Amino acid sequence: LVKFEQEFPFIRSEITPVDEEEMQMPEPVMEAMHRSLKELFHRYCMENGKVSKELVAQILNIDNVEELVEQIAVNIPLSYQNKQKILEALTLEERYEVLGAILGNEIEIMQIGRDLQKKVKARIAEEFKKKLQELQAGDEVKEKISKEIERFKNTNSNVSENAVLRGYIETMLALPWEKKSTDSDDLKEAWKVLQ
Repeated sequence: LVKFEQEFPFIRSEITPVDEEEMQMPEPVMEAMHRSLKELFHRYCMENGKVSKELVAQILNIDNVEELVEQIAVNIPLSYQNKQKILEALTLEERYEVLGAILGNEIEIMQIGRDLQKKVKARIAEEFKKKLQELQAGDEVKEKISKEIERFKNTNSNVSENAVLRGYIETMLALPWEKKSTDSDDLKEAWKVLQ
């Protein structure tokens, strides 16, 4: 884009086409970019876990670096600011660098998030264990709850499964295991209560 010539009633501008031949890079550089981007994308998909295996396989089979950059940029969820950065990069090398930095940053954020989640789950599991020690219940019940607490602590499953497991443990810990009520067999008294 050289300049805007007119903005009303429509935008008209002067542009200069990019000469693709001037941007050609040596084959070893293209191959290095290709391999590096494939590796970054694969690591991103392993950390994310939400990209379908079919899409990953399809993108990893792309042999052209330019097409690889475009397909990765289109198929991963990016903020509009990051998409704009990729669009503003004129050369293939610039687009590669921008996309590589974005992928690297996303991988790091996901790893930090996973580490934080592990710490939170460990703290919750410790609180469950303290409640379990105070629980008035039989050994069989305590053993079952203890196994569920360990399962909760060690699972790397999705958030909804963790929420269900956590709710189950909280319910089990809240039940009055050793408390009993006295039953009355007096039908006349029951009839009076019901009326």
